[in-house]
Parts: sequence; structure tokens; C-alpha cells
Amino acid sequence: MGIHTDGFHTKYRVSKMIIYCDGGCLGNGSDKQDGYGSYRIEGTPTIYRHTFGNVTNNQAEYMILRHVLKQLQKHRVKQEVTIRMDSQLAVKTVNGEWVGRNQKLVPLIGECQSLMLALHVKLEWVPRESIVAQVNH
Repeated sequence: MGIHTDGFHTKYRVSKMIIYCDGGCLGNGSDKQDGYGSYRIEGTPTIYRHTFGNVTNNQAEYMILRHVLKQLQKHRVKQEVTIRMDSQLAVKTVNGEWVGRNQKLVPLIGECQSLMLALHVKLEWVPRESIVAQVNH
């Protein structure tokens, strides 16, 4: 289908790229928690999944966002990009509407904010159903 490793090189160019991403954690809050994240670029068939190890659900949300932003930077994506997530915490802290106070999240928030500024990417909240429809979790 013309999709490169993480989906950012496609043979089908669009003027606006929409990316759905979601982080999660199996066993959140336990000794055996296992964080993961998924994303999908609208209009492409592939869902990309990544594991993050022993992290919380909230950490996984920021980590998948950071991963997507780094991929956009790496591949020098020039299109207008909107990233959609169902985590109000991630969206509102990265957009500067809320202040993050959790010591494990603050560095991730700052890194995502810096990448967003450099890339001129828009981040929006969408209902959970939209994410499930796009990334199946």
C-alpha cells in the first residue's frame, strides 16, 4: 500500500494529515503494569502499536503522543497535522489549558509541548468511541 515503517511515508499525499492515537496500560497501578500505545493515520489501513514497559496509563498516553511527534519530525512531514486523542488530561496539559503536576508526567508534557511548537501540530480531544473506531482499543 506504499506505507513506510511508521506510516509517515505514503504514496498517497494529502494536504491535511489526521492521526488518531491512544495510550493504555494493562494492570494499571499494579506491580505488573505494561504500557502500550497505538496510532493510525486517517486514510491508511495500518494501526501501529508500541510497547513502553512498566508505565502507567497516563504515561503511555504522553509516550505515544511523543512517539508520533518524533516521527513527524523525523520524516519532515510538511502537511497540516491534527492529532486526535481521547485523553483530556494529555490534550489539555499539552495545549496549556491545564497545569500538569505529577512528577512522572511533567517531563513528558514539556517534551510534547516543545515538539508541538516546533512542528505546528494541532492536538484535539475526541470522544472515546472515535479512538476505538480508529485504533481498536
